[in-house]
Formats: sequence, structure tokens, C-alpha cells
Amino acid sequence: MKILSVDLRRKMKRVVAVLVLISTLSALALCVGCARDIEQQDSVTYSNNALGFSLIFPRDWADRYIITESDHGISVHNKKIKEKTECQGILFSIDRLTGELITEEDIAQFPSPGRIIQKGNGYTFILIMPSDVQYPPDNEEMSNAYKLMAQDVHTVAASISLIGGNIHEAAHDGFKVVGSSFFTAEIPYDWQLEAIDGASMYWQIKKDGYSIGEIIFIPYFTHTESDEPEAGDGVLYASLYDETLWRRVLMKVSVDHADKAILNKITGSFKIIDGPYTSVDMKTAAQQYIRAGGREIFGKIEGMVFAEKNPVGILIKKMEFLHDDEAPNGFRIEVLSEVPVEYPVAPGANVLPLVPPSYNRHGTYYMPLLEDFIGNYDYEDFFYNFIVGADGEIKMILGRYIP
Repeated sequence: MKILSVDLRRKMKRVVAVLVLISTLSALALCVGCARDIEQQDSVTYSNNALGFSLIFPRDWADRYIITESDHGISVHNKKIKEKTECQGILFSIDRLTGELITEEDIAQFPSPGRIIQKGNGYTFILIMPSDVQYPPDNEEMSNAYKLMAQDVHTVAASISLIGGNIHEAAHDGFKVVGSSFFTAEIPYDWQLEAIDGASMYWQIKKDGYSIGEIIFIPYFTHTESDEPEAGDGVLYASLYDETLWRRVLMKVSVDHADKAILNKITGSFKIIDGPYTSVDMKTAAQQYIRAGGREIFGKIEGMVFAEKNPVGILIKKMEFLHDDEAPNGFRIEVLSEVPVEYPVAPGANVLPLVPPSYNRHGTYYMPLLEDFIGNYDYEDFFYNFIVGADGEIKMILGRYIP
């Protein structure tokens, strides 16, 4: 009996010890939870239901910032600088753009430095950093306070969350709003748009993972199939353009997935946006030079003429591209003169080269100046269309793909 009693007491002590340990751990957990709650309570959550996002500001920012709002974004300022000086004290801005097809490459063309921080609900949210000094340089206290807050900007931007289900509403039932840096439009809800890698200004229209059409930006003065029939080969065509922006879009949709009524809803909602200058815009500029009395010369670069290390002339081996059904590839190239002809080059002439890895396409934004191009490109190996202005100078050079 004594042995049993001792065992029982030992067991009871172990039970008590376990209970004490559990209580201690529970108390510690509660304390940790309290610490987290206090930390969250000390931070400041900003919510903008109209724009559909929220941010979390550090607790030491309290009473040190103010926010100005617009219908497309916000700007966050250092409060003292904005209220007490002529400087704006902008720490950062967030812009909400329509569409989720906007890319970092697009944002890189913007005048102010920025990057994409969130996508969703039919929008893209851009963090924009100030491009000039936002604090009084002669005020050390304000300058240091601004710089200290600026160190937290990217952490604040990373805290962005979508709220409220604020989806861009379409005007047509069963449609949704899509968009890029160059257009917005409404398309049927079960369709998707996908930018094509390796193609400039080209989006594929898909349904259930299959291609059913395309949206292509083309040079403004280009003649298209849509200028003639409305349908052909099972495809509906639409040609859209903006006379102010000098931009033109060709749209094609399979008749198996769309009729004229659907196409009219898409084209009626389609808006061309004044996005960054692209290779397609450069081709339009080439067309304008030709329409203004200039001409186009086809050939290869045989050499450069320099003055004080700057290119002032190009030696061109002139050729002619001829369609020939009897030729193996359906064309032939005829050399017009074995002796290269020198043409003067306009200052600031740009080149639209064919880009790697396949060298059969133009980059959307790669349009280097001639002096940069010849220093970084094996230009002798390619064919070009040289755009010559009415004054006889070469205004731009377009890489020409020959299969």
C-alpha cells in the first residue's frame, strides 16, 4: 500500500508539472499574440475603397505623412515638408491603370521611375518614385526626416492588398474589361488576351486555351484585309485607328466563336491609348517620310563614313527584292550596283534592327541611335530598308527579314 501511495504521489506531481508547463506555454503564446496585436495596432492601415487597395504604413510614420487622392491613384507626402515649405515632399505615388496586360518593359519607358506592385480585378497598380528633389536641401532636419521615411517606401509598397472586389465593370453583359499600355477593350468574359513572346505589339485572343483571334498594332498607313471584306476564310476583320495618335489596330476573330454583333461590341468599346513610343510608331514615321516625298532603298551596309568619330554617311549596296514564283523561296534579290553608293545620314537617325535570338523580328522598344547601333551590332550581315527623306538624307533604317 505504501508503495502504491508513493507511486500515486509521483504520478500526481508529474501531472501537476505538466499542467504548469502547459499553463506557462499558453501564457507565453498569449503574450506573443498580444505583442503581435500591439504591433499591428501601432501600424497604420490605409484603405481606398474607390481604387480597391490598401497599404500598411510603419508605426513611426504616424502624424508624419498626408495622402492626396485622385480618381486614378494617390500620392504620399511628408506632412511637414508639404505644409511648411514650397516643396511637395512626395515620397511615392501609386497609379491604378486599366488592364492586366501592362508589362515592366512598358513601365520602363515612363518618364518617372516606377514598377508594377500589384495586378488584379482588371487593373495594374504602379509604384512611381519622384523624379526630382522633394525636400528643401538647405533644411537638414527636414531633409533627414524625408530620407529616413524614404527608406521604408518599398516595404510599404510591398504591403499592397486588393480590397472590396472592386472590379472594372464592363458596359455589356457577359463582357469584361481588358487592357494594356496601348489599348483597353471589352471582350466576352470567357475569352482571354495573351501577349505573344517575340512579337511586337501582338496579342492573341484565346478561349479554353485555344487561339480564336488576334489583335495587332500595325503602321498607320498600312493597307489591310479589313479595308475590303468584312469576313473571309472563316475570319471576321476589324480595322481601328486613332487619327490623333497615328495608331492603327487590326483585329481578327474566328467566325466559329464570334458574330458581327459580338465584334461590334468589342470594337465599339475599343480605345487606343497614348502609350510609349514603339517600333510600330517608328514604321509609321517611315511611312510619313515616304508620303512627304521621300523614298525607300533596299540593300546592305557596306561601310560607314565618319566625321569626328560621328557617322555622317552610309555606303549602301543597293538591291531590289523581287517576288519570283519560280525561285526556291518565292523571291530573288537582284544587286543593282556592285559599287556602294554613299548617302548622308540625318543627325539623330534611329535604327530598328532585327533582334536576337532569331533575328526575324523587331523589338518593341529597341530603336538605338545609329552611332550606338554600329558599335554593338554586326550590321554587315543583314538587309535593311533605308528611309530617305525628300532632302536626300537617311532619316531611319529598318532591319529587313529575309527568310
